[in-house]
Amino acid sequence: MLDLSVFAQGAVAGQMLRDFGADVIKLEKPGVGDPGRQLSPVAPGFSAFFQPLNAGKRGAALNLAHPDGREALLRLIEGADVLVHNHSVGAMERMGLGYDEARSRNPSIIYAHGTGLGSEGPDAGRDVVDIIGQAKRWTGVRHRRGQSRARWCYPLRPPGRHVFAGGDSCRARPPGAHR
Repeated sequence: MLDLSVFAQGAVAGQMLRDFGADVIKLEKPGVGDPGRQLSPVAPGFSAFFQPLNAGKRGAALNLAHPDGREALLRLIEGADVLVHNHSVGAMERMGLGYDEARSRNPSIIYAHGTGLGSEGPDAGRDVVDIIGQAKRWTGVRHRRGQSRARWCYPLRPPGRHVFAGGDSCRARPPGAHR
């Protein structure tokens, strides 16, 4: 599996496949890496957010903005079963790395693209992370935890902050797993 995702959404999918024995390669932007590396630092170079989601994966830096980096990814696709990414709608296609290009190199590739607000409709293409999706769309978690209300509604104790990327994790689950 090739994991080109950032933050939690694709990482959770890769984590699940890794737990079932898949060889997962986490591909990151050189010099920057996955922004999730910067969340919840507990020691220099160690993130309590990133490490658990990416433990056991092989890793490499790949510059997809450079022709050599794109060609390297296309060669990796030839031997892969799955590619997961959660880049903006159309980003991979603009780089010549969309589903059609991947499929031309590997007709059996499973190409999974996760988005925060969908690939169609008025919010398509907007970059979001889990907490925005929770507030904007689907889970109601923000409302249930009281974070959609003013602080004065909770005179004894303000509501707790919901930090788990629940929407990302739920969307990464296989169909029927939530039942």
